[in-house]
Amino acid sequence: MRKRAKAKKGNEQASTATNNRHLTEKEGFDMLSGMITADYFDNKEIFFKDAMENKHALSMIGKINGKFILELGCGPGLDTVFLAQQGGRVTAVDISGGMIRLTRNMLEKHNLMGVKTVICPIEKLNFSSIMPESFDLVFGRDVMHHLDSEKTILVVFKALKKNGKAVFVEPLRHNPIVEWVRHNFRQGRTPYENALSLKEIEKMGKGFKRVEHEEFNFFTLLVYLLFVVVEKSRGNKLRVCWWYDISKGWKYRRLYLALQKLDKLFLGLFPFMKKYCLTTVVVLYKQ
Repeated sequence: MRKRAKAKKGNEQASTATNNRHLTEKEGFDMLSGMITADYFDNKEIFFKDAMENKHALSMIGKINGKFILELGCGPGLDTVFLAQQGGRVTAVDISGGMIRLTRNMLEKHNLMGVKTVICPIEKLNFSSIMPESFDLVFGRDVMHHLDSEKTILVVFKALKKNGKAVFVEPLRHNPIVEWVRHNFRQGRTPYENALSLKEIEKMGKGFKRVEHEEFNFFTLLVYLLFVVVEKSRGNKLRVCWWYDISKGWKYRRLYLALQKLDKLFLGLFPFMKKYCLTTVVVLYKQ
């Protein structure tokens, strides 16, 4: 009897913690969405072609036209627009009603119709409105590190068709310099987000045929640091979504592209250093 009561109390505490996290994430992104509009983003920010992680993600995604795509954590809709422009039949999900509003505005701005949008915590996605095993691809960018990965992977598995795949572009947590920046520059971040570890990535593959991951942005971290230090020293106020500037290399494009070449050479010679990169692309294959 005591064991049962203890288990019940544990489940209630876990449920309360989950609800608190969802509420905090929703409020954080609703607030962020209120600070920007669809015009805030330049067209070049839509799936920036110079970013190595984007090139790799695209190669893993393959043909987009005609595919049924579930996008998790669509945010302001940059990737939603890109996937729809390529002919994807997209369903975009986000916990934040404000972000869904931005996504709809972005789609309208680019004259894209037919994208379904859903406001819902991803771990609680309702399959009464979305058919299970109906998606060729699940895609997410900077989303898994906000979620309960075990519960989210169950949603991903249930959503995918047989032989479908999931592609996630996510931050890694192993680089101490990056962790320092994340800790000290909290603008646009939420309290519960936590970059992925390689161990967590391997766990994400449970139940799938296989999991693959490839890491990017080692020396290009210099652009990351340079942007923050220089902009701050000049007294410039960072944009609300300042990470778009640095992670896609807008400000220091020549340096960014040169460091990409150095990354490719260095990481090819010393692959054990990949864990200290900024970004990983995770691919899950369903049988």
